[in-house]
Amino acid sequence: MRHPETQRFCLLSALAMGVLAGCGSSSHPAEVTKDGGETAETSAGGSHDGGADAPPVPLTKEYDALPSPPLLQNLDGGFIASPTIVAIFFANDDPALLPQLEDFYTGLGTSPLWKAAKEYGVGAATAMNVVLTEDAPATIDDSPDTKGDTTALESWLLAEIASGKIPAHTANTIYMINYPAGTAVTADGTQCVDFDGYHTDVMTTAGTLISYGVIPRCTDQESTTLITFTSKASHEAIECATNPYPDYEPAWAEIDIPHIYFDLANDGSEIADMCEQDPETYQEFPGFPFTVQRIWSNEAVLAGHDPCVPEITGKVFFNAVPELPDTGLLSYQGNMATVDSIHIPVGETRTVYLDLYSDGATADWDVLVLDINEWSGGDPSKNLLTLPSAPVKGNNGSRIPISFTVKTAGNAATNGEPNNTELFAVASSIGTGASATTHYWYGIVTN
Repeated sequence: MRHPETQRFCLLSALAMGVLAGCGSSSHPAEVTKDGGETAETSAGGSHDGGADAPPVPLTKEYDALPSPPLLQNLDGGFIASPTIVAIFFANDDPALLPQLEDFYTGLGTSPLWKAAKEYGVGAATAMNVVLTEDAPATIDDSPDTKGDTTALESWLLAEIASGKIPAHTANTIYMINYPAGTAVTADGTQCVDFDGYHTDVMTTAGTLISYGVIPRCTDQESTTLITFTSKASHEAIECATNPYPDYEPAWAEIDIPHIYFDLANDGSEIADMCEQDPETYQEFPGFPFTVQRIWSNEAVLAGHDPCVPEITGKVFFNAVPELPDTGLLSYQGNMATVDSIHIPVGETRTVYLDLYSDGATADWDVLVLDINEWSGGDPSKNLLTLPSAPVKGNNGSRIPISFTVKTAGNAATNGEPNNTELFAVASSIGTGASATTHYWYGIVTN
C-alpha cells in the first residue's frame, strides 16, 4: 500500500470488521477461516425487493450486463519473476516464535497464495532466512523527506549488505526486515497504529534499486502475534514481487484510471491493498498452515468470480455493482483524473442502479449503500450523501434503484474528501453478526 501523502511507502492499514468496516484501526478477525471446503450459503424463500421483478438468471462468461470492473494496471515498471526472499531476523527475537516465522517464509513462495500471483508474471519464490548476531535497535527511523533520501533504516540495510552480514543483492532479491517486540519503527506514522507493515525501495549510490519490506512485531485486536505477522508479511512480500520499486519504477501499482477512486477507498490499489478490506481476506489454505491475506485477481473479476484469490473452496461469491453512466473529474495525487461516476449537482437527487450478481445459487442478500465517511466509521451527521438507511434485498440478476441526494460537496479543506466528489460503498451481506458473509464495492458521485 502506498502512503497517501508521500506515495513512497506501501503502508498496511488494519482491517475493521462488519458492514461499517473501514480503515484506521488495528483490529483483526477474531477467527481466521481455514479453506476446508465450506458449503455454499443457500436458503429457500425471499423476494426480489427494490424494484426487480425478474427471477434470478445464470450469468454468462461475458457478463455483458455488468459495468466494467476495476483492473490492476502495470505502470511499465519491472516486477520480479523469480524472487528470492531474504528474511532478516535479529538475535533478540522471541526464540519460541522465531522458528514459526522462519517456516512461514520458507513455504510462502510455493504456497497457494503465491501461486495466485502467476497472472502478474511472478513465479515461485525461494527463501533465505538470516538471523543476525546483533540485536535489533530500540528505535529505527524510515521516514523519508524527499525522493532520493536515504533513511536511517536504509543506511543500516545497505551497510549490512556491504559487510556481508546479509546476502548480496541481485535483481531477484527482496529483503524482508522483521523487527522483534521492543523495536519501535517510525515511517510516517506509528507502528501497530498507523501501519503493521509496509514495503518500499532504496537506490544505491551506484543507481541500483533494492526492494525491501518492513514488518514490526504487532498483535492486532482479537488476533495473535503470529496471525498478525503472517497476514502482514504475506501482503507486503507479494507486493514487493509485483511492485518492487514503487518510488522509482512502479509496476503492478495501481487500479485503472476510470476506477481510481478504489485507491482512495482502500488507501491504496496494489495487488493486496485491493482485497485488504474484504472480511474474508484473511485465510489459511491447504498445504500451508499460516494465515495469509488474499490478493486481487483481474482474471477472477473478469470471469464474474470473487476478485480476491485464492478462491475459498465451496463459497458462492455475490456482490452488487453500481451503474455509473457518466464521467467526472477526481483530484488524485495532484492531477485531475477522469473517472466513471454518476453526476449529481449539490442539493439534487438522482437514482443510482445497482446490478446484483453471483457465481452460483445463493439466498437473497441484503444490499446497503453507505457514504464513505459512515462506512469508514465516521460520524453519520457528517455524511456528504443522503441515502436510504435500510438495506434492500435482491439476487443474481436484480437491478435495484437507490435514491441518492448530494447534501454537501466534497471539499479537501473542510471535510477531507476530494473537491466536488463524494465516495460511497456498497455492502452486500448474507447473515448477521459474526456469521455474516459480506462483500464490498465502491462508487463515486461527481458534481
